[in-house]
Amino acid sequence: MAEDGWIKIIIAGAQIVFAAVGWKIISLGNDKRETRKEVRTLFNEIRALTNQIEAKAFEYYLLEPNKSGECATQLKRLVKQLAALATTAARYSAKFDMSLEVATVRMKATGGDFESADRKPSGCNDLLFRELAAAVLELLDKCEAVFANCYPSRQR
Repeated sequence: MAEDGWIKIIIAGAQIVFAAVGWKIISLGNDKRETRKEVRTLFNEIRALTNQIEAKAFEYYLLEPNKSGECATQLKRLVKQLAALATTAARYSAKFDMSLEVATVRMKATGGDFESADRKPSGCNDLLFRELAAAVLELLDKCEAVFANCYPSRQR
């Protein structure tokens, strides 16, 4: 009879251990999915912000220097927001470090004669716009590449 008592205790203990292990496995899977969603949302915000930066830079460089002050302020604010989003992404993983690409976007958007009274309005086909577009594409390509590497899609 004493053996029955020990067997029941061992079975009850094993059930508790199996339940705890199962809960932990499910919890880790949920955490990974939640992090994946957060990172995807962050990268989507980066994409939207880079579109705004391109549009604002285009607007800024087409304006006369004496009429572009407010636009310059808005552009600088957008670039700072982009840097903040990139910093947030890097907190998830070192693989998401995009500081070099963000610095390139910032330089292309505000480099050269930014906020210079001697600046002349650019033409629509100016090299500056192509360079900024290339820098933005490089940043977005890195976002997608590291995301795909960290969170590969499952084929069903």
